[in-house]
Amino acid sequence: MTAYVVIGLVTIAICFVAIAGVAIERYFEGQERAAFIPSAGHPSMRYGADCPLQYLSYTTHVTLYDKRLRLPVWVRGRIYPGVTSIERSDDYHQDHTLRDAESVKPELYQTWNREHPGRRYDIGHGLASRYRRDSQLSQFDVDVMTNTWPESPGMNRGEKAQIEKRILDLAADERTKSVTVWSGPGFDRGRPIEYLGKGGPAIPHFAWMVVMQERTRAIEFWAFVFPNDSDPKTEFTSISVDRLSQRLGYEIAQEVKSDKGKNAKARIAEHWWHD
Repeated sequence: MTAYVVIGLVTIAICFVAIAGVAIERYFEGQERAAFIPSAGHPSMRYGADCPLQYLSYTTHVTLYDKRLRLPVWVRGRIYPGVTSIERSDDYHQDHTLRDAESVKPELYQTWNREHPGRRYDIGHGLASRYRRDSQLSQFDVDVMTNTWPESPGMNRGEKAQIEKRILDLAADERTKSVTVWSGPGFDRGRPIEYLGKGGPAIPHFAWMVVMQERTRAIEFWAFVFPNDSDPKTEFTSISVDRLSQRLGYEIAQEVKSDKGKNAKARIAEHWWHD
């Protein structure tokens, strides 16, 4: 009789552990999908807890910065309508809360461009300089090197710059409550990563941008990918936010959890401008 009781208790315990295990696995499976999509877009996202990432906050934007590749994972900022009265200075500087080995000196770009005249790179902004507000501090903050990465002139001065201008028009639209922009560098799995000289940042294979417009009863997303090549006619690709997140390996705008927001992230919206 005692043996049957013991066997019964053991069986019940095994069933309980199995059921609990399935429940826990399903829970963490859902959490993992929300936090990390196994893909390629930024190599440091594959390094787990040992990854040297650091959040940095400025008056104009917030960034998740990669001290190993010496560039942002992403930059996020809110965009306000209107043209600033502050003159653009391009006074690029390091964030001195970081060690020299973790940040980039602006003069490295000059050295690279002098030594590689056929492969020149601009200091490309994450949050565009045109989004600075009416204060010298905002100009100072957009020109911090942790808000930059190497961009080909064709991308930096071409379609990407045009979309940045159009975002100001979107912010000024009378239907708009707010506009938020995410941007960052991206890397293709399997392609070698080159650095902008000794102590320089990694050179991205592409750059990306996500724009979120919030209206009174609606929300809309647009996502763009820009190849970082030397072609002066470089064109962007429109993509859904969900598809871009899969390519990058992490979820963009994960704080947007409403059904309307999720649906907007899953589709490719028509451009808000008309050529």
